[in-house]
Amino acid sequence: MGAGNMKRRVLILEQQSYWGGGQRVLHMVLNSLQDVIDPVVAFPDSGSFCQDLQSQKIETLIYPLGNYQSGRKSFADILAFGPRSLCCALDLAVTILKRKLELVYINGPRCLLAGVMAARLTGRPSLFFLHNTLFRRFDVALASRVASHVSRIVACSQAAAAPLLRTNPALREKLQVLYPPVEELPPAAPCSALRTLRESSRFVIGIVGRITKAKGHHVLLDAVAKLDSCAEKQMIFVGAPAPSYPEDSSYLRYLRSLASERGLEGSLQWTGYQADPQPYYEAMDVLVVPSISEEGMPLVTLEACQRGIPVVASRVGGIPELIKDGVNGILVPPGSPEELAKALDRLQRQPGLCRQLGAAAHASIDERFSKKLYCSKIGGLISELCSSSVPV
Repeated sequence: MGAGNMKRRVLILEQQSYWGGGQRVLHMVLNSLQDVIDPVVAFPDSGSFCQDLQSQKIETLIYPLGNYQSGRKSFADILAFGPRSLCCALDLAVTILKRKLELVYINGPRCLLAGVMAARLTGRPSLFFLHNTLFRRFDVALASRVASHVSRIVACSQAAAAPLLRTNPALREKLQVLYPPVEELPPAAPCSALRTLRESSRFVIGIVGRITKAKGHHVLLDAVAKLDSCAEKQMIFVGAPAPSYPEDSSYLRYLRSLASERGLEGSLQWTGYQADPQPYYEAMDVLVVPSISEEGMPLVTLEACQRGIPVVASRVGGIPELIKDGVNGILVPPGSPEELAKALDRLQRQPGLCRQLGAAAHASIDERFSKKLYCSKIGGLISELCSSSVPV
């Protein structure tokens, strides 16, 4: 095989081992570039995403960074992060040299420091992917400083890029924004129970994603409880707490208690984690993204728009880069059940508006969100950076 046809040997550092938006994008890249790259994917532990890659015969390993809870970190976690990252970097550097890996692909900020140190120790280029919007001062300061040592940065939205650029404007030279891609729509095949729900007169409100406080499920429950006609509505909560995250499990218990307190138990379906949420999208009249924290560019927002489902979302992070208020969806202030209730009531009372926003949402998913374009650009970046790597 000629040098130009050789697969590029890439170390991919994944910051979590379970499925999420960033992991789904990485999975698309791995499937699309399987003739271009020969990956070794490193995880902090062996979770569902790690196991699914193993079932595809993709090589994986566990790196010694440890797990960190999402959200605000404890003082002990902050103190341990530097030494852990150094230990992890030394371990990864040995792997890079032993396996003759050409590029360090860093899929998330949690493994950025370890990845950059490993790349610099071995003289390899590095590619950093930012799938969320950093907003805590320490996180932004650390990421913007460390990112100055990576070769290229790919951010999922202008909003995700903004905190880094404000702190370190020099990063603009190596940063580009690529919106997450969406998969082609699968054939519609809702299960019978959901089909019955879809054909009923009830207004079906959906929320898809990890059950964690930052996603604002409690805001949706409070909003629906304020509606006069809440008995005519059905909510579908698609998602589950992240594995081994006690705060998420506690939040789920709180949500169940809140639903009972608000008298919404009979109007709420808990589906748990769904590898294929397509049947649930088929049942929805509207998708709600009630996040109370910053977002990058949520894949669920793109998927709803792709299916012509109007979106009611918090005006946070990169969401307004896709959702234009009153054009292809409705934006509301984060953490405001009153405004969210008004938006949902308006859509239920005006089915024509619901259809209009849904059609505009569908038209919004243009070439910017093309899987082919995204993977082509990532493949080009990998080839360019590997060509500049030290001989192996």
